[in-house]
Amino acid sequence: MQIKAVAFDIDGTLYPDYKMFFASIPLVVHNLRFINNFRIVRKQIRHHRDVKDFYALQSHLLAQRMRISEEKARQRITKIIYSQWPEVFCHIKPYPGVKEILLKLKKMDIRIGVLSDLPVQKKLNHLKLEGIWDCAFSSEETGYLKPHPQPFLELLRRLHTSAEETLYVGNNYQYDIVGASRVGIKTAHLSHKPFKASIADLTFKYYHDLEKFLLSIIKTN
Repeated sequence: MQIKAVAFDIDGTLYPDYKMFFASIPLVVHNLRFINNFRIVRKQIRHHRDVKDFYALQSHLLAQRMRISEEKARQRITKIIYSQWPEVFCHIKPYPGVKEILLKLKKMDIRIGVLSDLPVQKKLNHLKLEGIWDCAFSSEETGYLKPHPQPFLELLRRLHTSAEETLYVGNNYQYDIVGASRVGIKTAHLSHKPFKASIADLTFKYYHDLEKFLLSIIKTN
């Protein structure tokens, strides 16, 4: 296996999901109806295959569900999801070993990237993982959400690598592993309960296991 680039999801992959759950309780409680509807809308968008304007579609679907104007929907998304939610990350730390692995990969001239379904920069800043990536972007910038192929194809373009030379690390089997695999990208699944007949090239529980895997395959390049 030739690996020249490793890319990561953020939510639930670079940090534990449970930390976000507890840290976001006040925000969720105060905006419960909105957040529940927003999650439904995001699931709906994942099934769209011809999106001309991602943010217009997102606002339109939310406005329909909440029976508010599209402008009001857009304002609430901007305020709660894009402004308030990232600030929750000031209370969250990455998994042990994450930054060490990233720095080791950089020293070995392995390109590293981030691809997440929501804007990444504020999260990376709060996680103290800013400034070390060769590319870091949200799938929203492509007009689609994972597991649509377009975000992963854009990832390859920004990393300047082929699918066969790239490993994508994520915690969501359907969105991360299946999505990346569809375009030929190698995958590593962070999971404490491996899927039966998983198509991931690696399933791991702890980052030191991922590190061992990466170092072993990179040394054979």
